[in-house]
Formats: sequence, C-alpha cells, structure tokens
Amino acid sequence: KSHIESLFMQNRSIGRHAGGVIIGPPEDLERSMPIIGVRGELQTPWTEGMNFRNLEDNGFIKFDFLGLTLLKDVENCIRRILTRETGTEPTFIEIRDWFDKHLNCRYVDQDDNDVWEHVYHQRRKTGVFQFTAEGARRFCEDAKPTSIIELAALTAIYRPGPLRANVHKKYVKDKARAEEIEYPHPIIKEILGPTFGHVTFQEQFMLLAQKLGGFTPAESDKLRKTLVKKSLDTIGKKGGEREAARQKFVKGAKEINGVPEHISQELWERIEFFSVYGFNKSHAVAYAIGSYYAAWLHTHYETDWLGTILESENNNPTALSKAIAEIKAMGYNVGTPDINESGLSWAWSEQRKSFIPPLTSIKGLGKNAVKEIMEKRPYSSVEAMLHNEDGKWHHSKLNKTGFSALCKVEALDCLDEMWNGTIENHRQLHDIIIDNYDKLKKSKFGMTLRQAKKSDAEEILPTLIREYSGVEDWSRIEKLQMYQDMCSATRDDLAFPEEMMDKIASSNVKSVLNMAPNEKGVAWFCVVETIQKTTKNKKVFYRVKITDDQSNTGWLRIWGKIPASMQPFTIWLTQAHNDPNWGASTSSAKVRPLVK
Repeated sequence: KSHIESLFMQNRSIGRHAGGVIIGPPEDLERSMPIIGVRGELQTPWTEGMNFRNLEDNGFIKFDFLGLTLLKDVENCIRRILTRETGTEPTFIEIRDWFDKHLNCRYVDQDDNDVWEHVYHQRRKTGVFQFTAEGARRFCEDAKPTSIIELAALTAIYRPGPLRANVHKKYVKDKARAEEIEYPHPIIKEILGPTFGHVTFQEQFMLLAQKLGGFTPAESDKLRKTLVKKSLDTIGKKGGEREAARQKFVKGAKEINGVPEHISQELWERIEFFSVYGFNKSHAVAYAIGSYYAAWLHTHYETDWLGTILESENNNPTALSKAIAEIKAMGYNVGTPDINESGLSWAWSEQRKSFIPPLTSIKGLGKNAVKEIMEKRPYSSVEAMLHNEDGKWHHSKLNKTGFSALCKVEALDCLDEMWNGTIENHRQLHDIIIDNYDKLKKSKFGMTLRQAKKSDAEEILPTLIREYSGVEDWSRIEKLQMYQDMCSATRDDLAFPEEMMDKIASSNVKSVLNMAPNEKGVAWFCVVETIQKTTKNKKVFYRVKITDDQSNTGWLRIWGKIPASMQPFTIWLTQAHNDPNWGASTSSAKVRPLVK
C-alpha cells in the first residue's frame, strides 16, 4: 500500500503532444510556466488532458497544428495531371487555380455520385484519407455514405470508444431503416435525423441543450466542457456541474417544449454516454472534405492519383507493398523498372498499360545516377549504354553497384542484345559487366583509347558475350528475393507463372484464401513467411502467411514439421479445412509443392 501511495499521481514519463503548441514571447513563458528541454526542443511538463488541466486554469491556450500528408498528395496529383496535359511543370498558382475549379469546397459541392459509388461503396480506397485501415473500409462499405455529413459521422464513430460500444454496427442498421426511426419530438428529429438518431457530434448535444432545454449558446459550450473535458483535478466540481446541467436540461425540455421527463432523461443519458467519446463536428467535416478530395481524384484521375500514392510511399517498404497489392487487386498491372522508361517517380505508362516504378526505387541507384541515365538515354544496346560514340565510358555517376542493381531487377530487357537473344539472360549480362568492370570502364576496347589505337585493338564486348555464353540464369526464387530486397515489391509474373495459374484454373482448384467458412477441400497457396509455434502440450505447428494471385493475404496453420523447401514465394497444394473461428488449417502430411 505504501508503495502504491508513493507512486500514485506521479509522472511515469514525459511525453509530447503530437501537434500541441503554446505561442507567446519567450521571456513571458519563462516567467509563467516551467520549461524543460526534451530531445533538443523546449516544452512544458504542464498538461492539458485527462489527468490534469494546467494550461487553461493559468490563462494559456494550446493550439493544435496538424499537418496532413493528404494535402501534399492532392497537390502532387494535380501537378501530375497538369504536367501530363500541358507538357510543362505547373506553378503553384496554376495548381491552386485547378484545385479551386475542380475541388475546393468553397466553390464546388461535394455531391458527385460517381465518387461515392466508385470509392466509398466498394474496395477502391488507396490513399483515401481516414479509410486506409481495413476496419474503417469495411465500416464505410457497410454504411455506404452519400454525403459529407454521413462521411463525417463515419470518421467520428470509427474510433476506439464508439467501436468498443458497437456504435458502428448500430449506425449501419439504423441507416438501413432510416424511414422507420421514430423521434419523440421534431427538434430531436431535426438535430439527430442526419445521423439516424445517433448523438455523433458534440455540436449536436449543444444544439439539443439550446433548442430543447433552453440553454444559451454560452451555457451549451460550458456544458460541452463539463461533459467532455474530464480531469482528475476537477472531477469533484464537474460532478456537481453535471447534475445541475441535467436538471436544467430535463426541466427546460418539459417547460419550453413539453417533452416528458422520462424522454428528456433518456436523451440526457445518451448524451452523457456519448460524451465519453465525443468528437466535434467541425473537425469531422474537415476530415471528411479532405477524404472526398482524395476520393474525387481517385475516381476521375485514378492513374494519376495511384501514381501519386505510390510515389508518396516509395521510401516506406511496408506501405509501398500494401499500396501495390491494393492497386493490383483493382486490376491494374505494376510493371518492373525499365532503364529507358522509368524516371524519378512512379508513372503510368499507356504503352505498357502498367505503373512503372522509378529507377530511384531500386536500392543501389542514387538520384544523381538516375538523372545521368535520364540525360543520356534512350539506350538501344548494351554497348550504347556503356560507351559513347567515341568508345569512352558513358557514365560518371552510375557505378558498379548501380549496374549490378539494374541487372538484378532485370531493368535492361529493352536493350537489343536482350531482345534478340545475343545475351541470354540478365545474370550473364551482370557477370559480363561486373567481372570486367575495370576493363570496360577504360573504353570499349578494354584499354585506354590511345593504347587501343596503337595496337589496333578490337571491341571487347562481343568477345565477352561469347566467353560468358551459357551462364545459368538466376532461379525464380533468387529473382523474387532480389526484387523484393531491392524494390520492396513482388513480381507477379515470377510469383505466379502464367502457365501454372492456367492449370490451376482449368482444374477448378481455388486459393486457400477463397475457401468458404467450414469448407474442406484441395486448395493452393503461395508462402510469404513461416513462423514456428508450440502449443502448451509441446506440439509443433507453423503459422504460415500466405498470398494469392489477387494480392489477398491471410494465415494458414500447418500442424507438424513443414518441409525445408517451404520457403517464401514457393507455391503449394494442400487438403485444408477453413474453420470459421480459427481460420484455415492443414497438416504437413497434406501439403505438396507446385512451384519451388
């Protein structure tokens, strides 16, 4: 007990609000509050939250400055659109004018039905603000919003408090029966009708207090603070304020609007319950409008928007892989890097009908090397890539590591020697360049141009091609692993060979991920990773993360010791059972390799 009492109310650690800022002259702040240095920046240990509220009582205002990647994505997408349409890089003013004409909520209504149906009613939400999480997407697709207010309600409800109370499920059901909902008073219908009877925003209970209970605007704002802003240091005082507010609300509703006490009491209890997770409407609507901007671009300029999101996530391997998987699931192709087509950013290629990764997405290629490639291309052949017309080495920024990376991700398919079969595969080309890098760098003759002139030397590339003829290509698994490591993505053409997928389809064998609940049968899966586990009874099993050719992912439980050959990107056939509670499972005795 003594230990608990000594620790109670003490700070466990010093945190920092994500966007909270106090503005004031430094000398005044120094005299008025404690200031400490944390990670090189000044902050105050005073708080403004659930435990204590130091700032407001001492006359300070905390400003929350929130920066959204969304806004930069919208700007970058518009820049792409204008660059593509005009052929020139737009100025910021031109981007702003385009935004004002097509998107700005000050001038344009958010009422495009195509947007609601294309994005919010189905699984097309890549990079759409507030709807990147799986749960939020399911909630949105169940609720099917058709207005900014409905969208704002979803963003207000999809938070930990309402989710724990299953408000999201009740909201979907009540929206489906909107015409059947009965409201005990016209004022209640006016205020709660847009959210189908749910107290969703703080402004709603403030309006109920004003219009139903006779509160003044100032009193309703005080009510908001009493209900929403809880703090341990004022909890006793707030309890008394709550009771006084309740009595005023119930009495006012009866005397002013003739609402029976039992109805106003029930409504008050709903308001109090809501106050646990209250969200202000102005915040939710602003988020909803931002989300709509993304959805509008997703609908009307989809390839530009998706290219923008790919570029935005390019330095985050996990997020990039997720975005690529979603884009593939929409039916788009994602190509491989190409030395003659790939640039500094992700782009949609009408010619190849696919998204082309930038050369900068390849580990080992620096930005300066990529710029040099773009200045000197197009390259028609290996020789043209390595040397200029005089036979001198072509590059000063693109080095040995860069050439190795280009070969490993097979970005040189466009060169003549690769097309006509003179060079059989990228591993052969890799070994030719890397093993003989110092020679090739001197000139196309393998020596300085002065030495070559004196000895009447011949070009060495044709000789090297003959010497390295027959070099065995990298295996499918090696190529997939190298591509994954260097580009943070998976090549579908290698992961799911077309011939094998045709055989699977013709045999009517479904993916494990497409098995219905309680279904048993033969199915296939592609391994992403394997995790060994042990039960309480020391029984070994494996949790295997699996995927399919539609970019779906999930888990398969395999009992017993799995084969050593069950490595990432291998494809297997199994007799599985999809338990509705525990998911799909099988045993190691019931798995067979399809592709190793």
